[in-house]
Amino acid sequence: TMKTVFALLLASLVASAAAFTGTPLQLTRSSPAEVRSSARSTLVMRETSGEGGPLRALRVITQPLGNAVSMAFSIPNKIIFHSFIKSDLPKNYQERSAKEKLDILWEKCIADTKGSGHTPNLEAIPVFFRNMNEMFDHIADERPWRGKKPIHGEGYVCKGKFTAAQGSPYTGIFKGCDNVLMRSAPGLAPKQGMLLAGISLKFMIDGLPSTNYLSLRKFGTNTNDLNWFDSIKSHLGSEITGPIGPPLAMKFRTANTKFGSFVGICDIADTDQKGRKAANPKFPYEMYLEGTSAMDGRLYEELEDIKAGTKMYNVYAKELNDDSPKKLIGSLTTTSHMTKSWYADRKLFFQHIRRDDDVKKLLKCPVAH
Repeated sequence: TMKTVFALLLASLVASAAAFTGTPLQLTRSSPAEVRSSARSTLVMRETSGEGGPLRALRVITQPLGNAVSMAFSIPNKIIFHSFIKSDLPKNYQERSAKEKLDILWEKCIADTKGSGHTPNLEAIPVFFRNMNEMFDHIADERPWRGKKPIHGEGYVCKGKFTAAQGSPYTGIFKGCDNVLMRSAPGLAPKQGMLLAGISLKFMIDGLPSTNYLSLRKFGTNTNDLNWFDSIKSHLGSEITGPIGPPLAMKFRTANTKFGSFVGICDIADTDQKGRKAANPKFPYEMYLEGTSAMDGRLYEELEDIKAGTKMYNVYAKELNDDSPKKLIGSLTTTSHMTKSWYADRKLFFQHIRRDDDVKKLLKCPVAH
């Protein structure tokens, strides 16, 4: 019955809330033996929650309840969201070149350019019964489940190119990528008077799965201002807000990560676009996108007017922490027009990387010069 469904939903949210709340902690290390240069002797990161918070007791009490709810919905989750889901991609898709894979995805994106529409809040409820670890553990370019995205339900997609700045010290895709798929989508329908601007980048790699970058507005949300480029976009994004924001953020905290709206970037440094592994991967504490001067003042609805060959974003890095000076490491340029896409809204998948993985690797990552 509906009462039972909502009771289980409430139980799930209570358990998620207990896992989500807590007092921010500082993770600091000063051990030059773990790195190759004493220049990186201190790394400071802010964890969005941690042990010792005021609701730690509630966390301990409700964690078994959260696990029970997840187990109870594991089978229905598979039936409801995964049944009869077949990939539209060729069987040897991952073995193909980066350009071939991008061309396959792009043809699917432009097959239907009407878009799927923004997701009403009530239609986002099923996300609370989904296994959120799939966002991090599913390695593919197509989603493994059916239905609309709970947020960022409709957006614009285009092909692009990431050009590394001369002398950029980072490895893998940070050295440049000629085949990129970029999706720009608001968290809510713009007519609701605010944006939670999100940008997802899919870097295609020869013979290997893509690596992905996901970002949100760095500072807050637009309110009565639909300027898409008024804030930098970072994988260390702002807290999710709006009617669906708090419960959605709590639900994401069930995905075996200690970080709320933060995601990782370490995989971007592992392999270059030709599929060559980096011997000593190097990546920064933070990578963020800042609109170029040509993009100043553009509204979300005006993204569709952007043509091929447009330099949309400069890409910056902060090496050690929030206080590090910004360093230009590249730029993003479109190589196609921007368009709405039913396929990009409903099928395209951008794998998330846990920020926890970044933390572990940054403690041992060689300093970049």
